[in-house]
Amino acid sequence: MFRLPINEQGWGLFTRLIVNFRRSTYGNSALSLFAALILLLIGVNGLNIINSYVGRDFMSALADRNSPVFVEKSILYVMVFAA
Repeated sequence: MFRLPINEQGWGLFTRLIVNFRRSTYGNSALSLFAALILLLIGVNGLNIINSYVGRDFMSALADRNSPVFVEKSILYVMVFAA
């Protein structure tokens, strides 16, 4: 198996590979798919953060036996999972 050295020569080969691929006929679609992938990754991470805060407040309301806050957070919890 060919091992690519991680030094200036390796980075030069990598950048040349990316530039050549970008200039090919599939370059535009690959760039748009990569951008969509990054946006989806950021979106999923954002939903995980929101879910963490909502879950914390949900469990706190449950432990404190606070019914109005519990109902509010349970609806919000379902909405986060629906997204």
